[in-house]
Amino acid sequence: MDDESQSARLRAHLRERIIDRIADLKMTRHAAGEAMGFNKSQMSRLMANEDVFSFDRLADAAEGIGLNVRVTATRPWGSE
Repeated sequence: MDDESQSARLRAHLRERIIDRIADLKMTRHAAGEAMGFNKSQMSRLMANEDVFSFDRLADAAEGIGLNVRVTATRPWGSE
């Protein structure tokens, strides 16, 4: 597993959680975009689940809609 693919998986998971949260809150795209600091184009790309945002940008956006982002790094089982 290379770093890029792991990073892509983390971003995809966070995008999905953000999209789910917007739906749970029943927010309009406009209101969600304002809360997250995204413009109309960025909201369209987010809702299309396009991989165009950095993890940092997604984490900051998630905070704007009340999501807490935590990353845990662990060693593989049995490694020293």
